[in-house]
Amino acid sequence: MMKYKVISLIIFLLIVSAESSKADDLLVAVLEQPQCKESSDLMVRVLFAKLNRKWIALDNRNVAEPYDFSKVTWTAALDGRNIGQVKTVDPKTDIAPEWTYPRDKLLQIAPSIDVPKIMNRSEVFSGWCNEPKFRPVVLVSQSNFKDPAGWKPFHAPEETRHQLFPEFKKAVGSVKRCPSKHETKAIPYDYQSRDLLLFKSYQNALGQKLISIGLDPNVYNCDGPLGSAWKPNWFVVDKRIRYVGSELSLVDAGDYDNDGKSEVIFWHRGYNEDGYSLFYGDFNSRVDFYWNYH
Repeated sequence: MMKYKVISLIIFLLIVSAESSKADDLLVAVLEQPQCKESSDLMVRVLFAKLNRKWIALDNRNVAEPYDFSKVTWTAALDGRNIGQVKTVDPKTDIAPEWTYPRDKLLQIAPSIDVPKIMNRSEVFSGWCNEPKFRPVVLVSQSNFKDPAGWKPFHAPEETRHQLFPEFKKAVGSVKRCPSKHETKAIPYDYQSRDLLLFKSYQNALGQKLISIGLDPNVYNCDGPLGSAWKPNWFVVDKRIRYVGSELSLVDAGDYDNDGKSEVIFWHRGYNEDGYSLFYGDFNSRVDFYWNYH
């Protein structure tokens, strides 16, 4: 009899342990208006999980399978503040073929929930199909919303263009443009630091700066899509200058894993490609959750 009680206790402890690990899963998602959908309803896209001190992208079925999305209460984070909660349900719809999983795997918002909607007044976060009415909001499966780094917008001085020019040129390389809109043949563009535009800039309490620069798209003149040089290119500026990437828009910064350091999440827009990027470890590590439309 005692033997069966011991076995039952072991089984019970295993079940509790499994349920506890599920409850301890650290997930980051976004509340968003999905691109290229007939409905403009807000939905939740689960993006990243913390696993063995690293962030991973849940952008395919096999990686996401160990995590339970069926019933989650999310903390909505913005500018280091808790702006509400979102409860979701997983419709568990069949998604095929496999390449569409990161695009179409979306959670529904539970009924009777006051969703924290933030108008997209700055008219950014446009994607492959349109510009959303509401900006994306970061959601965390635990109540980790503070931004200890204290990232805030600021106006970068004009001399920043000259400071970043060597690294910008190293990142984008040679560039071509059309002399006028009536010509179709592109020629090399000998651009200088004075030709750069300053876009968005942020700084934090630690003295770091996030600055985006790019060439003026109004002088491109050629038909077809703009290359990365003509779009915001992001750099981290502290004791040195580091290239972050292009075609990115800052969504939010926060200490989502509660380790005392802020992560930074960007929206990404590319040709036939949208998604999100998470930077962590003082911008030394990056993980992407991207999808295509065809």
